[in-house]
Amino acid sequence: MVLKKRLGRELVTQLYSPKEAAAAEAHFEKVFQKREVPEQVAEVPSGELMDMLVAQGLAKSRNDARRLVAQGAVDVDGQKATDAHMVVPKNSIIKVGKRGYIKAT
Repeated sequence: MVLKKRLGRELVTQLYSPKEAAAAEAHFEKVFQKREVPEQVAEVPSGELMDMLVAQGLAKSRNDARRLVAQGAVDVDGQKATDAHMVVPKNSIIKVGKRGYIKAT
């Protein structure tokens, strides 16, 4: 892991700048290693959970969204979603899988 991070830092430094490399490394550590919510999250109008997942492209269809919820792959504000038809409150963070994040507005 140390070598991969060093290689990534060197490549980004060569292509962009040391400042961009540091920012990319910090983002990687926050989102992928610590599994925290990234700073920039796509915003979707609040509504029914499965409609929000389909609208943002995190599920291919409403049926796929139901399957993701049934499998436990969807979290709403850190709690597993159990109902695909639930109405998501505003300002909620929805996590799909390991890396899919959206925010209800």
